[in-house]
Amino acid sequence: MKYEDFSKVLEAYKKGQEMLDELYKLGFDFAEGKFKLVDVLHDMLFASLEAWYTEDGVGWVSWYIYETNWQQNENYEAYDDERNLIAQDLKGLWELLELDYKKENI
Repeated sequence: MKYEDFSKVLEAYKKGQEMLDELYKLGFDFAEGKFKLVDVLHDMLFASLEAWYTEDGVGWVSWYIYETNWQQNENYEAYDDERNLIAQDLKGLWELLELDYKKENI
């Protein structure tokens, strides 16, 4: 996947997350109940990523989004075999996926 496309997809997801968070603050819960838009948004993102990247690669995206909070949380660092920092920003995450987790048939 081209970086431009990857960043558009993830930035759109992030914006959707932020909108749903704002709606939650106003009393609309789209994580529970009949209209689980949080799940729909998540499923759309990960289905598109699974077309390009392996399960482990998609796991890295999940780590980046949920564990590091888009690299906003401190002390969430990842290293390669030579102890170099990896996936420290969106471009770095994409580079990691393209190098090590891209599906072969793409």
